[in-house]
Amino acid sequence: FSRRGTSAMPPAPPARRPRRGPALAAGSEALGRFFVACVACSAPRLAPGAGLAMPLAVPAAAAAVVYVLHGVTGGQLNPLVSVGLAALKVVERSEAVWCVVGQVAGSCLGIVGCALALGEVRSVVPRDDVTLLQSAVVEVVGTCVVVSCILHCSYARPGPSAGVAATVVGGALLGCSNCGHWVSRAWFNPALALGLDMARAVQGLSVGWGFVYWGWFFAGAVIALICYKLIRPRVFRRGVNPPPTTTAILAAEFVGVYTTTFFIVLGICFGPKAHLGPEAGALYASMLFAVGDVAWGCFNPGVAVGRALWRLARPSAPAPEGEARVTPQNSRGELSRAEMSVDSWKRDPTAGVATVVVVQVLGGVLASVTALGIVGHAPPLQPPDVDWRTPAVVEGGCTLVLVLAALVGGQGAPAAMGAVLVVAGSAPQLAIGIVNPATSVGIDVALALLHGKIPWIAAIYAAAQLVGALAAVGIALLVPFVAVPQSVESSLQDRSGRSLASMHGVERSQSFA
Repeated sequence: FSRRGTSAMPPAPPARRPRRGPALAAGSEALGRFFVACVACSAPRLAPGAGLAMPLAVPAAAAAVVYVLHGVTGGQLNPLVSVGLAALKVVERSEAVWCVVGQVAGSCLGIVGCALALGEVRSVVPRDDVTLLQSAVVEVVGTCVVVSCILHCSYARPGPSAGVAATVVGGALLGCSNCGHWVSRAWFNPALALGLDMARAVQGLSVGWGFVYWGWFFAGAVIALICYKLIRPRVFRRGVNPPPTTTAILAAEFVGVYTTTFFIVLGICFGPKAHLGPEAGALYASMLFAVGDVAWGCFNPGVAVGRALWRLARPSAPAPEGEARVTPQNSRGELSRAEMSVDSWKRDPTAGVATVVVVQVLGGVLASVTALGIVGHAPPLQPPDVDWRTPAVVEGGCTLVLVLAALVGGQGAPAAMGAVLVVAGSAPQLAIGIVNPATSVGIDVALALLHGKIPWIAAIYAAAQLVGALAAVGIALLVPFVAVPQSVESSLQDRSGRSLASMHGVERSQSFA
């Protein structure tokens, strides 16, 4: 392999958003934050016991505001997001300051108004049977997920559409808050915490732990920026989006598996009231939209093995859209020895699939240990009144469809793969809805470490999921719908007319012949 196959794109300046005036930036963010704050305060009072309506209210409101404000400020809605975008030089520092001012003002006005109209509002405290340490872990991880998804989608991918941005924000909030609500009430936003404390102070009530939560929010945002630098190091420094390195690929896989597994295990522990299907699907799709262009294993060992086997069986076939081969480079524009191994994963997937799977399983184990350590009890891994065969068949069948969606690829693949998890988790009488061997193995290992027992049912699920992945590869070899004839370079265009494939260093598959 020679350097002639590498991308020769020169470094580009950071893709800043157009600068907005102080009044426009602060006013738009204040209006959006006011609407979301009113929904967050009024929904629990106006619709008590509304089931799925309450977990969907705030994420849906946030998604609508992001869609409306996407052409103005992007609909940041969170001071930590504004600070992160300023740190990445996406927005001017002065604009970020005014956005933060608008967010805090809109949140405080909305919550105080709801408090005066509807009565007492919630206090920023964990649930009665939850310690501050347990709440801190959920808030840190949730804030990290929300901030990471927004940063990756708003900066790493040039010109994201309003629909994609709204989907990512709404999905991340739904996935994190739906299960985190049962531990720490899932605030994830310092403006919201400040508004709640201010409203209770105006009413003459005792304030909660809002300022303590601020520290947790800040810690989550710092971790999000660190993960961003690991996944997109040269984007962070130079404002370009080059091909991924070894560290970037493995970091993206680990972050994706850890975050999705953490909240999925929490959802399993809290049972039907956590609505695992929508939560898991929304979070998984949001993470794929955010870092799926780097994590070619899609946070799932079944997908990693399936893609590797597919490329081995059809080495000359055109790569599906979204899975084009890339050529990693180091900071000097040259291929290092470690990064050459990444390129060998694209030319010979078996050379690196084992490493990717090991990292995915490690992320699943650590996330399961963290989540089960917070909850303190073993999750129900088998639906009542059914034996192990029924959930195993459901897990294998859903994994089959998931891997097929990954093999087909395309811009809609994250949404399709997230929809599979929604289906798998929407029938708790038949299956748990894990659909990930890394999560299944992680639960077994976590139970062995924390409770001294191995139920083995999760291992059976993992085996069924891998069988489903292998069956998906067999179907893909028989049915020609996987080999997308349209090239990646001609199908992805940014606003300036330059192909995103060339911007990301994507090469046509025939260049490696």
